[in-house]
Amino acid sequence: MKKKLKSYSKKEVLQQLASYCAYQDRCMQEITLKLKDYDLPQEEKDWVVDQLISEQFIDELRFARTYSRSKFYYKKWGKKKISYALKGKGISNKHIDEGLKEIKETDYFDTLETLLEKKKNSLKDSEPFTVKKKLYAYAVSKGYEPSLVMSIIE
Repeated sequence: MKKKLKSYSKKEVLQQLASYCAYQDRCMQEITLKLKDYDLPQEEKDWVVDQLISEQFIDELRFARTYSRSKFYYKKWGKKKISYALKGKGISNKHIDEGLKEIKETDYFDTLETLLEKKKNSLKDSEPFTVKKKLYAYAVSKGYEPSLVMSIIE
């Protein structure tokens, strides 16, 4: 069954997407996906996107910075996981690098140490090799660099 598209004027769509962007930073990919819900000709969709960009509702650099900060400080993701997620959203490498600069190196190191300490305390196993293996796997799955994880574990 085909999804029924919403029928609005381009100005109504612009207003709805401006509210969508004002609620939280959005990237171009999210806007493009949202526009598929509307029954508008492509040139009107392009006009809506141009307006959102010119009125600074869409700003990929701001998005990369906000996304990097929030995923690190709230979800405790490592830089690799953040980078892959941003790439998946179509953000340029230049913007990804700028976004990752929002994470302070001292905070990054301290957070990884804290995560590893909490994980170590939650493990039932006391065999040192197994503990290290599990800690390593956990931190790498959170997106931290393997070499940094190993230096802290050792």
